[in-house]
Amino acid sequence: MKTDIIDVHSHILPGIDDGAGDMEETRAMLRMAYDNGIRKIIATPHYQAGQPKTYVERIKEAVRKVQLAASEIDPEFAIYGGNEILYFDGAADKLKEGEILTLADSSYVLVEFPVGVSYNSLYQAIRKLAMAKYRPIIAHAERFSCLREPGNLEEAKEAGAFIQINYSSLQRGWFQGDCRWCRKQILEGRVHLLGTDMHNMTSRPPQIGQALSWLEKKLQPSRLNQLLSDNPEAVLSNIKLE
Repeated sequence: MKTDIIDVHSHILPGIDDGAGDMEETRAMLRMAYDNGIRKIIATPHYQAGQPKTYVERIKEAVRKVQLAASEIDPEFAIYGGNEILYFDGAADKLKEGEILTLADSSYVLVEFPVGVSYNSLYQAIRKLAMAKYRPIIAHAERFSCLREPGNLEEAKEAGAFIQINYSSLQRGWFQGDCRWCRKQILEGRVHLLGTDMHNMTSRPPQIGQALSWLEKKLQPSRLNQLLSDNPEAVLSNIKLE
């Protein structure tokens, strides 16, 4: 089993958003993630317009506590801070003011949109973030039907976007539409990053075994390493993805 996986999208911090409810659940999620081969996690609690200025400090303190819990499992098990931003006008300004966290203090930002977002709105958001010198990663890109229109995914990438999909979307079977689309994008090289998007131990746990099995069967080792560890390590190191 691969044991150097880096998770760039998680809701593992206790009591911060709709993710882990308490430290007990966080510890269980950490253990499951570790048992699935994950060794580094970026915690990305939701950020919506109007969060209080104290939100960032709450996140940083929670990251410190979760890091201590992770170190009890393995001293090398690392936790980083970030946000999953529900995009709004002014997000770039809030990032510059330090009221929203980039991923692990890099120039990368994890950004999501309303499910029915128009392609024009998504594209303009990507351009605004890129022009402000950020590197936007579209969270769970499989949720946005506008990206499935011919040419839109490629154009968004050319505008500065990087593409993240959830492991869970690879585990639903070839005959399920989302799974088929996600697998196709991976096989054709359009996906940069994967994430658990873990929220809890029931409906959204960090259980990625089925997805890993498919990835290991279908991808060359170099491409597998790129998706699971090399590209997310580049995010942590603030190196531009290709």
